[in-house]
Amino acid sequence: LPEASVGWYWWKYHRRTLKPFCQEIPHPPAPDFIPCGNSTVDQKSTLARASCMAKKHKVILALNACSRVKCRPFIKWCRSDGFYFFNTEFVFEADGSFQTQYRKTHPALDIFDRPAYPDYSYFDSSSIPGVRFGAIICFDLVFKQP
Repeated sequence: LPEASVGWYWWKYHRRTLKPFCQEIPHPPAPDFIPCGNSTVDQKSTLARASCMAKKHKVILALNACSRVKCRPFIKWCRSDGFYFFNTEFVFEADGSFQTQYRKTHPALDIFDRPAYPDYSYFDSSSIPGVRFGAIICFDLVFKQP
């Protein structure tokens, strides 16, 4: 988990320390978009590598990672570094296609931001017909609304 990965001494870490480890996501990919092998996606990116792993091993893959989105500093809640940092769950289908993302609504650390609106993230799997999967992260599970 991104919150745990900053170590036992998380209070010594700052957003500038975390930034290089956060995948910049300009906007969530469309469902069924396959980042693996797509020329519009940096193949060294977290999304492309996760997509390729899911495709190679033919598994549904949920990946928890730090994501960042550019914002304008004059917009409410945008921090001075010009980014929102989110604790994010990305989910890929067994063919490598992106299915959904979920951004944690109740982050444990103040270096992460809250999304403006809660993500209600789910998808119907083509690998396992008739099964609907949902995505949620850790502590958000105890809240009535994620």
